[in-house]
Amino acid sequence: LIAKGYTTQAIITNMRNNGAVYETAQQAGWPSTLMRNYPLSFSPRVGLAYQPFGGKHGTVIRGAYGRYIYPMPTRSFVKNPMGNNPLVAGYSQSFTNAAQSYDSNPNELLRLPQGSGAWTISSPFTPIMGVNTGNTIVNSTSTNAITPGVGLWANSKDMPPDFVTQMNFTIEQPLKGNSAFRITWLWSHGTNLDHYYYVNNHPSNFVWETAYGIVPPTGGAAVIGTSQQNTYAATATGPYDQRTWGGITWDNKNGWSNDNALQATYQRLYHRGIAWQVNYVWSKPLRLVATTSATVQNILAPTTWACSDHWARSIRRASLAPAR
Repeated sequence: LIAKGYTTQAIITNMRNNGAVYETAQQAGWPSTLMRNYPLSFSPRVGLAYQPFGGKHGTVIRGAYGRYIYPMPTRSFVKNPMGNNPLVAGYSQSFTNAAQSYDSNPNELLRLPQGSGAWTISSPFTPIMGVNTGNTIVNSTSTNAITPGVGLWANSKDMPPDFVTQMNFTIEQPLKGNSAFRITWLWSHGTNLDHYYYVNNHPSNFVWETAYGIVPPTGGAAVIGTSQQNTYAATATGPYDQRTWGGITWDNKNGWSNDNALQATYQRLYHRGIAWQVNYVWSKPLRLVATTSATVQNILAPTTWACSDHWARSIRRASLAPAR
């Protein structure tokens, strides 16, 4: 990646200092393409029509079955992963964040005076921008400017194309006055839909204090690279990882959707200047896909902190409740 210009050695070294581990697809036990291929997908379709009563009353019964394949949107496997570190890295310096303060306490701008000397991250004063900051505020060549808490987008290696299966059953009956009545039952089932899991979402300070009865960890830059890195303010409350990563979105292709619909139509063909059509649709959809309101978030207690069974059950119930 470095040789091809996709990242820099400074970013790689910085993230390794934060605890990140880089490995090849082979070392991870994944296919070289990072995703499995699906060359044998099958999408059969069949339809039937039948006239009972020998066609005497004009009644027609129709039925059909079809399976349809939809390609994945490029955002799922190109755009979103391409925003990951080390391909993209952000540099910042906050004077209100305890994680980037010289003494591990928040709100330096309120507590510290401005100084005229050369400023560094360990200075007990805030700089005057453009006067004593130089290139030390944000330095992209540094190997410690990227602090722990970087977010990730992760794809499953099993990313099959989306499938939609449909079945329908229709009865049509011609009536007097150039009119006809049609009633249809339509069933649709989507599979292999994108389903996002937010495996490392951090709780708010209120939720943390309510759950554990203690103030959230406020470790500053001094704990990075030490045995106390799991107290670093930006990562310490993560349920999956407390040392290196921030929020992680895992895109899995186990989403699904169902829809049962009843469609009724009464219509008159154009005759003597008059035509009409009356429709009624009853539908009952249900889905589990990648939208916020339908995504199940796995929220687990941090392994380094105690969590009561009652709280864990409450979190699981809350994460399964649909948005209103």
